[in-house]
Amino acid sequence: MPLPRRLLCSLALFGAHLLAAAEPPAPAAIPAHEPRNASEAQLQNKYPDKIKPALYQKWLDRVQASSTEEQVWLRTLEEQLGGFYFPHYLIDLFGPKPYVPAADAWAYVKDDPTLPRVLIIGDSISRAYTATVRQTLQGKANVHRAPANCGPTGRFIEFGEVWLNQNGSNQWDVIVVNFGIHDGKNPKGYEARLHQVMTRLKAAAAKQVFWVRTTPWGKDAAVFENEAGDASLITNPTSDRVAKEEGLAIIDAHAVMAPLIATALNRKDFTHWTPEAYDLLGKAVASAISDGLKPAATAVSK
Repeated sequence: MPLPRRLLCSLALFGAHLLAAAEPPAPAAIPAHEPRNASEAQLQNKYPDKIKPALYQKWLDRVQASSTEEQVWLRTLEEQLGGFYFPHYLIDLFGPKPYVPAADAWAYVKDDPTLPRVLIIGDSISRAYTATVRQTLQGKANVHRAPANCGPTGRFIEFGEVWLNQNGSNQWDVIVVNFGIHDGKNPKGYEARLHQVMTRLKAAAAKQVFWVRTTPWGKDAAVFENEAGDASLITNPTSDRVAKEEGLAIIDAHAVMAPLIATALNRKDFTHWTPEAYDLLGKAVASAISDGLKPAATAVSK
């Protein structure tokens, strides 16, 4: 026996009500304007599980208070640092310890047009010595670095053009580059990518590209026992050959750090170093850059 029409309509309305109740509420729209309060700031926060609204609001306030050129840098930095590095960076920036701009490898660098431009590209090892290089070359060069922990060579293929273009220019006097530790964990295709990276950097550097040999690191504690435990052997022979073929100058960071393995290499991750060791390495890199900036010697006529 067919149900009465009124009952069918009631059942349909009841079913629609249940369906609407089961569906999750639509997410709040991200405002197109700059946030006016902490709630709107949190909607623009890509990492709500790691960054509290008040902390992210401080970041947005900093960005808005900056010059147009610096705003481009800060927004690029946020995008490139991503979900792991960016929250840590904000904690360093606005945390309980006083912020020291001179120690910030990712600080915005406003170019002095009378000085040469230097770009550092590399992983966390290069990030750790960037500030020392910048301080050592103060008044001699504008020292920038890529707005990222550059990881393996594949990340340069993906994001290299972003890293190269800073303050509206992708032309540099000197570029310092290293890719080794991350590629050593998966070295397939390393040599071909390295050629691609070095070829692109040579086109962007007016004076010199320096290849920094990968520092000692280990997959386990064997790195402290003998040379065979040094995982840089996976990539350094290849990068040495490619750097020579491409005509790059070489900064032997491995030779600087190898004598310090027992006393300065981290015994938990077998990769990172003490601040004193990074300072030593930074000064060695700065010395090489300084030499690279000097004009070529001219022959003296007799």
